[in-house]
Amino acid sequence: MYIKPEVQNVMHRLITAKVDEIIPIIDLNASEIRYPILDVIGLNSMDAQILESMTQVGILEKSLYDKLLVCPTHPDTLAVTLRLYCPKCKSFDVFRMNLVEHKLCGFIATKEVFENNKLVCPSCNALIKDQKDVSFPGMWYECKACKGKFDAPTIMLRCRNHSHDFTMSDAKKIDVHSYKLNKEAEKEFYDNYILVTPLRKLLEPFGFKVEAAVSVNGKSGVNHKVTLYAHTSDTKIVIDAKTAEAEVPDQFLIAMFAKVIDISPKLAFFVAMPNVSENTKTLAKNYGIVVIEGKTLQEIMNSIVENLKSKLNLQINDQCKITVE
Repeated sequence: MYIKPEVQNVMHRLITAKVDEIIPIIDLNASEIRYPILDVIGLNSMDAQILESMTQVGILEKSLYDKLLVCPTHPDTLAVTLRLYCPKCKSFDVFRMNLVEHKLCGFIATKEVFENNKLVCPSCNALIKDQKDVSFPGMWYECKACKGKFDAPTIMLRCRNHSHDFTMSDAKKIDVHSYKLNKEAEKEFYDNYILVTPLRKLLEPFGFKVEAAVSVNGKSGVNHKVTLYAHTSDTKIVIDAKTAEAEVPDQFLIAMFAKVIDISPKLAFFVAMPNVSENTKTLAKNYGIVVIEGKTLQEIMNSIVENLKSKLNLQINDQCKITVE
């Protein structure tokens, strides 16, 4: 799954932009559910299939973000609103009235009646000093068309784009999801694929083919799995990358040494995030491996660029450098 460019682009964007969660934008007027991160990487923001595919293999974790009620006849239309109808004459010109009870005498009327009477009880004429003198037993509705009063209006949903009503029970439900990057998948991607997108942009103009998490056949006939392999007809670059909470242990560099001897690349990088020990640096120098350290991907890319310029004499100018976004 990681070898797919669109998957690499999604994960690269999540990690480098430090996006904790892929949140959808629900546009009811346009009847669109969009994931802006897909727009950024050149995909259709309304097609979440790539996110679903990444969820199925455990790269992303899906959570319910919202539930939408949509028209059963026109389910592609998201513009749905609530309408309250008079149960007697079916008019939707109804309004709600809050009821107020004067505790002293038990008189009940609408809030407006008390306010219009300047907060004096219309029944016993006692002054209402504060809310402790009254209670709020409930509310009712009144229809302006037929003047009827009722406790519960008829509730309908309105399909705004096609001007018709439907009941709550007939409504279709749409689940809208958000997505988070699985922590184990994030670590695996860091170790094997995080450099692919920026290095591909950097090296392909120079004729390199860049492959990630690939097995490279050595002189002995043994296949060696490396994080990244960039090659032309006469130049081979091998990169192994590892991440750790603190120092990356030297055992990973020692394991890389056997690969380098057998593959014989012109340049070998050991990328460590955030760093390695001085002993590991000494071992790497003896093995002919360039150690690249950095707390951020941008730091690592900057260091790789400088080494490519100095050791392979690649003419990388400021316009060719890759800014990690």
